[in-house]
Amino acid sequence: MMNKDKYGLKLLLIIPLVLFSTSCGPFVDVVKIDPQMKDTVRTDVKIYEQNELKTLEYETIQPINATSCKNLLWDPPPSQEDAIDQLRYKAHLLGSNGLTNLICTSFEGTSLSKNCWSSITCQALSIKVVSLKASPSTQKTSFYLNEIPDFKASAKPNDISIVIGIENYQGLPKSDYSKNDADIVKDYLKALGLQERNIELLTDEKATFSGITKSIEAWLPNRVKKDSRVVIYYSGHGASEPKTGDAYIIPFDGDPNYLPVTGYSLKRLYDNLGKLQVAEVVVILDSCFSGAGGRSVLAKGARPLIMMTDVPTVPSNIVVLTAAQGTQISVSSPEKGHGIFTYYFLKALKDGKNTVSEIYEYIKPLVEDEAKALNVQQSPSISPDVEKLKGRFILRK
Repeated sequence: MMNKDKYGLKLLLIIPLVLFSTSCGPFVDVVKIDPQMKDTVRTDVKIYEQNELKTLEYETIQPINATSCKNLLWDPPPSQEDAIDQLRYKAHLLGSNGLTNLICTSFEGTSLSKNCWSSITCQALSIKVVSLKASPSTQKTSFYLNEIPDFKASAKPNDISIVIGIENYQGLPKSDYSKNDADIVKDYLKALGLQERNIELLTDEKATFSGITKSIEAWLPNRVKKDSRVVIYYSGHGASEPKTGDAYIIPFDGDPNYLPVTGYSLKRLYDNLGKLQVAEVVVILDSCFSGAGGRSVLAKGARPLIMMTDVPTVPSNIVVLTAAQGTQISVSSPEKGHGIFTYYFLKALKDGKNTVSEIYEYIKPLVEDEAKALNVQQSPSISPDVEKLKGRFILRK
């Protein structure tokens, strides 16, 4: 009798352990994703709102769902982020590059049907985005820029450029068309005589903090010569540190809550460029740093800045052309498929403007007018003043 009681007691102890130590597998389709694949699917599979679908040509694939499950009492709680990563992975396996109609629901308490103490389930429709819908105006403006001009430029073997465009961030909202901007700027630089090997292109996941730092502080100094002309182009989010007002460009893996350690400050950029023993440096920034929207972001809980610190003083051989001033925002145009500042900058080159000062005087009213049509204020700025730049910083020769 005692032996039977012993066995019965053991069974009573074992059954709950078996029940709660099994994986969610038999009941819930939980996918474990390695970190590298997670980064890949976050980049490759975008989540689209319904209003964004109006601008896309896409194919519907199928509805999918995924669950983040707390299986054991000591497991971490389920997260919506984990469930969405699983959705992205499943979509990736289906050949999808997009999700829409995303809905997530949470469940607290044990459930034999799910074998989870608590769970979050997300469902979405997987789609394959083919292209942007092209309105007549989109076709006209895109074709105009995408037909790369023949500038009849002589080869410039010692000129160097770093081109950065971050559209899809690791943990931040998109900076619309920034990758398009960077890709086409590189094409125009090649048309101006720069050699492919002398253009460092960093887009999306390649433009990490370490990638940007390495390019600016190691690759660039090792490449330049005394007669080099250097072009630095950036399109993406910017932010300002609330305590100091210092402006930062935001790398792919940057966090506006921790700018001093995850952002690349403009002061650091100008300090490093000032150390180069080169003929000239042109810095072009299609970004803004006010935190008021557009191509700028804020730390959580912060408010848009009313004031920012002055633009750092730059050496006399450096010119800085930026998309917006002070508390303004830098915007993009869905019709043009580019930031409006970058669009008119390239249009100026195509229309025969040769120097940075000529380009600035040409694009300033055009950008201001287009921004007004989008119901925002945006006015490009240049440093130093135009009067000090006459006949210098020639892009087309």
